[in-house]
Amino acid sequence: MQLSFTANTTKSLVPLHGGKKQLSKLIGLVAIVIVLLGYPLMLLWNWLMPIIFGLPEITFWQAIGLNLLSTILFKPTTIKNKD
Repeated sequence: MQLSFTANTTKSLVPLHGGKKQLSKLIGLVAIVIVLLGYPLMLLWNWLMPIIFGLPEITFWQAIGLNLLSTILFKPTTIKNKD
């Protein structure tokens, strides 16, 4: 029995037509998610933390960094056993 493998050159993983449009949609979606996650955090921090704990107010980019840091630190990790 002889097996032959051929490369399918006509089909690509990422279609070339509409690629720029898909990329711009992805970039727009990422920007919207960043704003939706950062802005409410900044507003809540600046509303509560200076009054309650005497901490300084933060900027939008500091809120994004704080959100990223908390995601890294508090994201649950799971270990899957191969049984």
